[in-house]
Amino acid sequence: DWIVGQGPTIADFSCCSYLYYPEPFGFDRAEWPAIARWLDRIAALPGWAHPYDLMPRALPGTGG
Repeated sequence: DWIVGQGPTIADFSCCSYLYYPEPFGFDRAEWPAIARWLDRIAALPGWAHPYDLMPRALPGTGG
């Protein structure tokens, strides 16, 4: 379920970062069901927010 141990650690957060940005990398979660489930577990954690929500200036067309 997690990279190390029985719960999320810094390892999970470090490794998942780029996988929430599929556009530049061509990552299709449907092709990797175990990774998709892992990302869903991370997104279900209390306080989680999508990177685009945390850094709105990074969105195309926002002038940032």
